[in-house]
Amino acid sequence: MSIAGKLVSEILVRNWLPSSPSVIDMGNQTYAVDHTTLRDVISTLRSGKAHERYSISYSALESFLQKSWAKTPNAPNQNVPLTTDLYRALGFSPIDAIDINGKFGSFVMDLNENLLTTYNFSTQYDLVTNMGVSEHLFDQAVFFENAHQLTKPGGIMFFILPFTGFINHGFFNYQPRFFEDLAAANEYTLHQLLFVDEYQNLMDLKTPNEINTHFYYFLELLTVNRYSNTFVAAVCQKSMVEKSFQAPCQGKYLEDIVAADVAKTYQEQPRYQTITSTKGLFVPGPTGSAFNRLRIATKRKILVALRILSRFVLKSL
Repeated sequence: MSIAGKLVSEILVRNWLPSSPSVIDMGNQTYAVDHTTLRDVISTLRSGKAHERYSISYSALESFLQKSWAKTPNAPNQNVPLTTDLYRALGFSPIDAIDINGKFGSFVMDLNENLLTTYNFSTQYDLVTNMGVSEHLFDQAVFFENAHQLTKPGGIMFFILPFTGFINHGFFNYQPRFFEDLAAANEYTLHQLLFVDEYQNLMDLKTPNEINTHFYYFLELLTVNRYSNTFVAAVCQKSMVEKSFQAPCQGKYLEDIVAADVAKTYQEQPRYQTITSTKGLFVPGPTGSAFNRLRIATKRKILVALRILSRFVLKSL
């Protein structure tokens, strides 16, 4: 998907990976970066001087502008590059993938199984991606343990997964809180937590603001397609100290554990420090003056009116 290409380029620009980084996709991917996004990626990399750290081939990236991109995962088109071609142009090596279908030269393994104990697969990578795969798998605990085990100490895990919409797309959609507590339990640094659609970043979910604070009321108004299909994207950095994977207990319920054996399991689990409200991502602070309260209420009403108007226009076309 196009937004994934943008976010991978931002990971490089921010120097979160070593030079000549290795990468593995959990689930093989079809190349689907549209030309507009690819131009943005090239511009981002050039302006960020990522080429000073990574062996980026701008000529290879620009050659993709002369080729097609897959608008659907199984688009049969010989002119579509491979995802490995994109990674290679960005300076990644080695480049691997794991999937049960064996496409694109991927390792044939079941991500519902522990890769280490079932397949004796112990290779670790600088970048581990999950670009819309885990929602199709039943055993979530094993999948995220696999992601942890595949990542080198200090390496990056990149997730971009269904958040809203995607009716019957997979088994699961994911909440932002999932990544906050996953990171806290395993001492990951949560660099980014984003609300995105297929092509663009819609909101930084780590930044308190009026919309994030009152997210429940605004969410429907923020989706930009008729299916309300959006993703939550997270960039996590693993601790430099190798530790076994910890399945998180949702942080806000840690204090409610009363059974001694369960409490022992979770008593040392760190909790994510941001306190969330019932209807949003952050606990609202004091609203201040009557003018400020009126301004917030007016902003909501304007967004509602714009959404109603946009639906009317779309239906009339």
